[in-house]
Amino acid sequence: MTEMRVFHITHTDLDGAGCAVIAHIAYQPNVNAPDTVYVNYDRIDDAIRTTLADIDDSLKSSKYASIKHVLLITDISPQGSDLYEHLDYIHGQGNVEVLCVDHHKTSADQLRSRPWAKHELGISATRLLYEYRYGIPERLPSTASTPLANFVMAVDAYDMWRTGSEFRARAEDLNRLFHFLSSEEFVRRFSVDLESDCSGDQSMMSLLKQRLRIAEDTYVGKAASSAVIRWDAKSRTYAIVFAEQYPSAIGHRILANNSRVDYVVIANAHHGFVGLRSRESGVDVAEIAKANGGGGHAVSAGFQIATPRIGRDIERYIFDLVSEER
Repeated sequence: MTEMRVFHITHTDLDGAGCAVIAHIAYQPNVNAPDTVYVNYDRIDDAIRTTLADIDDSLKSSKYASIKHVLLITDISPQGSDLYEHLDYIHGQGNVEVLCVDHHKTSADQLRSRPWAKHELGISATRLLYEYRYGIPERLPSTASTPLANFVMAVDAYDMWRTGSEFRARAEDLNRLFHFLSSEEFVRRFSVDLESDCSGDQSMMSLLKQRLRIAEDTYVGKAASSAVIRWDAKSRTYAIVFAEQYPSAIGHRILANNSRVDYVVIANAHHGFVGLRSRESGVDVAEIAKANGGGGHAVSAGFQIATPRIGRDIERYIFDLVSEER
């Protein structure tokens, strides 16, 4: 086995954490645990630059100079074109293995032609990384027979919003646990026991899941009922709601209950983040997110906003952002 040191940068959602679990398991026993950083789009470029500097320092140290170094980027991708060129150069040098695994529409043009990237639409990054790392030649079957494959399919069912999947119930439980725990604690637990949501003290786990489901349903219901209907500059109907949790559930609840709404804007004033959700074959919200420095899929995307804007006619500010697809 080749000893290596893995530097991992991943997204802040369940899919990003799922990638971290796969990385912790898949790179053993070559490495004790990857050094993982969780970032959103507003910090990804800085995180890559900082990590590249850390890798450079590591390569110069006597302790790590002779071992393989890996830069793993999952469920997110660089925003600046200069970083793509820099990663091209590093890949060409050969002393650092670069691998970027992403599935967002907004990164397709940059990643698909690069030998150090794995990009595919319609599948979660966790599932992509699993299939790539374990050399699975064909699509993972919908029926997963191992704990690792089952975990992967559950994360995939949540991230890609596969409501008809047999893994959907577990997917929602995993997402609740992910938000209940920290990213680090979630990854630590599931790296050790991929069925930690199903094992251990069953009565306590069942009670926790039940209370989390009730809390989520109550929160989503109240948030959805508070949505305000607006029209953007292209005369498309959108609903805007302010919420700090469960953006996907809120967005889909509003879309399911109101056929007039083309897309939903979920503004998290506390974290300065705007989530966007739309219908299949409807408004491409990835274009709105990309125009504002974010990214995502055609039906699920988001972008950061400057938190000082919060409280200063935030609705008007967001209207201007979603109306202008530059």
